[in-house]
Amino acid sequence: MEGFGKFKGHEGTYTYCGSLSPDHGFSGSFLCRVVDAEGDLRTEGSLPPLEAHPDPDPEITYIVLRGQKRDKYQKTTYDIGPDGDVKGLNVAQQLRVVRLDCASSWRGGLQSIMKKGPVVGGMSAKILFNLLHPTAPGTALAPIPFQGYNEYSFVDSKGRAIGSIAANGSEGRTFNMRLSGAPKQAALRFGGFGPIVKGTGQFAGITGLMTDNSVVGIAPHALSTLYVLRINDPDGKYREAFSNVQGSFHRE
Repeated sequence: MEGFGKFKGHEGTYTYCGSLSPDHGFSGSFLCRVVDAEGDLRTEGSLPPLEAHPDPDPEITYIVLRGQKRDKYQKTTYDIGPDGDVKGLNVAQQLRVVRLDCASSWRGGLQSIMKKGPVVGGMSAKILFNLLHPTAPGTALAPIPFQGYNEYSFVDSKGRAIGSIAANGSEGRTFNMRLSGAPKQAALRFGGFGPIVKGTGQFAGITGLMTDNSVVGIAPHALSTLYVLRINDPDGKYREAFSNVQGSFHRE
């Protein structure tokens, strides 16, 4: 809604998922994605090393994924209803693992870093929303509601299929977005969440939550998404399933 200090003049979307208890309050993940055209909140260097703390969620496995177009030939298409109106978007993406980090008490104050890892699969989604919603013009106070059904397909380090995860993004909001480098281009921010509803292969029987924090340019089309999968994993079986995803990371 509004930014102060280093966040002054920035817009963005936050998503979070986790659990609530009378004893511990909220425990989970919080992802704040900020439009940062000037790079005020990013660093080209390194951040201080992490301090060791007990794992607050030892029975939870987190998978953080970045979705992007595989190449210029991978398209997002409109979903057209029987009346000829646009019902939403059909999205196809390539998936990479990412590592996110930030620090506040460091040179220059709050700064963040994101490192992209290897390709681990692909994702397809059907996004339902009404760009011309009469009572929801896409502002901060009146965002456009959306729903999505996401299917994530994973491969091992040799490109062999290992399984898939489906999530029902049953609740989400869409916001109009300004692009400083392309002020005439329409763009949107998406923030949504929902349960993991199905798994196949090594992910059969999986349960958990998914959050979607996305940015989409309409024409010319471009998109950059961040998904957090919060998986119930008391035995660590899904950590093992992802242990064969190896490769080098590079900074974005």
